[in-house]
Amino acid sequence: MHQVEDYIAMGVKAVWVVDPKRTDVLVVTAQESRYVNTRVLTVKDTSIRVDLDEIAADLAG
Repeated sequence: MHQVEDYIAMGVKAVWVVDPKRTDVLVVTAQESRYVNTRVLTVKDTSIRVDLDEIAADLAG
C-alpha cells in the first residue's frame, strides 16, 4: 500500500488496485479508498476503459 500512497502524494488522481482473485477493485484517491464491484474500469470524461474480463482471458491464453 505504500506504493499507492506514494502515487497519490505525487499528485496521481486515482489508483486502481486489482486483485485477480477478487471480484472487486480498490479505488484510492486523495479523498477516499473504496471497493467497487465492477469488471470494467473507466476514467470519467476520457476514452480510457479497462475490461478486466478481457485481460483475464488474454492472460489465460
